[in-house]
Amino acid sequence: MGRVIKRISQKNIIYFLQEYEKFRLDYKQELKLFSYLIKTSLAWRLQGLYGRRANELIRAGVISKSGKINWKKARQLLDQYGAIF
Repeated sequence: MGRVIKRISQKNIIYFLQEYEKFRLDYKQELKLFSYLIKTSLAWRLQGLYGRRANELIRAGVISKSGKINWKKARQLLDQYGAIF
C-alpha cells in the first residue's frame, strides 16, 4: 500500500475497498477494513463478496458481530494455517 493511513473512515473507505480488491492490504489492514464494514453495516450493503468475507471472519471468531477484532485469534490462525479464514 503506497499511502500510510492509520484509521479507516468515511472519508477514505473507497481507497481501502479499492486496495482490498487489488490484493494490496496486509492482514491487519484487511481486518481493520472488515471491522469498519461490520460496525457500519456496509459489509451487507456492498457487493456480495464483502458480506461473505465478513461472515467468514465472524464464524472464525476473528471479528465479533459488533466489529471487534480478536487479534489473538487472528494471529493463531495465521500461525497455524498461514492465512486467516
